[in-house]
Amino acid sequence: MFRYAILLLILLFHQSAFASIYKCELGNGKVEYQSAPCKNGQNISNKIKSLAVTNNSSSKDTADKNINSPVTAEKKCTGKEMSLYFPNPDTPILTMLHVIADFSGNKLVADLSINGIATFTYTCVPWDNILKDIAAKHNLLIKVENKSILANKK
Repeated sequence: MFRYAILLLILLFHQSAFASIYKCELGNGKVEYQSAPCKNGQNISNKIKSLAVTNNSSSKDTADKNINSPVTAEKKCTGKEMSLYFPNPDTPILTMLHVIADFSGNKLVADLSINGIATFTYTCVPWDNILKDIAAKHNLLIKVENKSILANKK
């Protein structure tokens, strides 16, 4: 019982537990995740705690053009594309994995040793391409299977 209490305290006070993530609904019915509150009070959720992912085979050419491009209001995302705008270098990597899992509808199963912070700016990029990009930049092994995203350090 004592071990569970310690584990609960660690999870509650983990650095990503304090990160504010805003899930904003755009006028066209699409959802955008960002570090600042939503414009016009369209905030759906001010804190993402558990999230998910699925497998998508989308054109890599389109994704490469959009990875790390600034978020623009004119661009309309379709299908499995998502926009993330966290330009400050203090967003926890684990939090972004949670956001991607939430967007894709899968469960995140992540190693608690995944730490670090970074900036995340993607405009209308398929979530699986964002996941691959984050894995490559932060030395992670990520698999998507059985409605779960499995993330570990290499």
